[in-house]
Amino acid sequence: YSFVVTIIILIVLKYTVGLRVDEEKEVNGIDVSYHGGLAYDYSKQDHSGPAVKVANPPSNDFASMMTPSTTVEAVPQKEPIMNV
Repeated sequence: YSFVVTIIILIVLKYTVGLRVDEEKEVNGIDVSYHGGLAYDYSKQDHSGPAVKVANPPSNDFASMMTPSTTVEAVPQKEPIMNV
């Protein structure tokens, strides 16, 4: 039922107002064409460096990446409780 109703609505829209905007408006941007402004402020972006900085960059030594950490101390094991 929903598929048929959706197709009918899309066909009606296609032949009345259209489903897409003009090519010129699409190229210029819908925000500028219809609202007169940009959705995002791109003027404050610094394009000189990467957008995301890596928190902990990997070292070039693959073996050091695969070696387990020695800074974590072992958790002492408790003796099991025996109910007699």
